[in-house]
Amino acid sequence: MRWNRRSLVAAPMLMGVVLGSLAGPVVAADPPGNNGTVKVDTQDVDYMPDNQPQADCVFWIDFYGFDSGAWASATFTVIAPTVETEVSYLMPPVDLGTTDSSGGGSLSGHDTRVLFDLNDELARFMGPDGDGSAHVKLTVHADGANNADTKYKAFWVSGCEVPPTET
Repeated sequence: MRWNRRSLVAAPMLMGVVLGSLAGPVVAADPPGNNGTVKVDTQDVDYMPDNQPQADCVFWIDFYGFDSGAWASATFTVIAPTVETEVSYLMPPVDLGTTDSSGGGSLSGHDTRVLFDLNDELARFMGPDGDGSAHVKLTVHADGANNADTKYKAFWVSGCEVPPTET
């Protein structure tokens, strides 16, 4: 086999392309920033990262893929068409756990789940003057994010009742 100058130049270049393509891109296991997601969950033992956009007044919010040690604030806002002027309810802070943010939106990325009961807040929208449901927007602000720190989820809530007071 006879080698010419082009072969001597082309062979190392071709070898570099082949080796470079085998290496592939390097992806961080715990990328910085707000790479988490939230899901509305209506089932007690369901840890699947799916969203159930029609809930009763007692439901869970599942948090996936947030940075280790992060905290979040959760605000529920009643929005149109239920009300013309938005009404907001701020909930206590949520500890998002100590897992890293790998696997966001998957079972491996599950951080925590928090039970919310909006009966007291939303019961007035369920009565005779309301249509029995409320359109709600969840806003989650996660601290420590390097970019946008806000996640949103809109869903319908129905069946809220004010618990009877004990006498």
